[in-house]
Amino acid sequence: LRSSTLALSRAILLALQFQDRMNGEELNGIPIVSNPTEQIRRLLESLAFQVHRTAKWPNPGAVHDLRVAIRRAEQALVSFKGHFRCKATKRIRKQLKRVLSSAGKLRDYDIAETVLSKMKQPGTGDLLRAFRAKREAAARSLVMLLKELSLPRRVRRWCEDLELNSHRPKIAPE
Repeated sequence: LRSSTLALSRAILLALQFQDRMNGEELNGIPIVSNPTEQIRRLLESLAFQVHRTAKWPNPGAVHDLRVAIRRAEQALVSFKGHFRCKATKRIRKQLKRVLSSAGKLRDYDIAETVLSKMKQPGTGDLLRAFRAKREAAARSLVMLLKELSLPRRVRRWCEDLELNSHRPKIAPE
């Protein structure tokens, strides 16, 4: 996890280093923009979209994309912490940690189900059914957390706290 965090941090910093040449292009699916605040605003917009998508359809792909969006947003906040108030970034990262933990539990069941479905051992079917039931419970828990936190609305508030004034929500308000 630490090496992937460092790699993402280096990629973001490298992209910003060459911002004049790359402005408007993408690096690993992340739009490269001319300043850190715009980059974080876009990452938070992407996070809001993934939260909305996962709350509606908590399938394995949506959960994976949500976790990726959270990790990217967290890493950008860490990488550019000098541009923002420390208190605001700490609060945002703390709130994201709860969601990442819940989504991680759900993702563990998805991976276990994938591995078990490939095994041809006796009793695997019973174990697979048990994991599916636990996965459904974890999915309900994640969806409840996402709704409880009202993350799309909260993301808009985070943009205000970080003074990312040009934030325009890309999803319908709740």
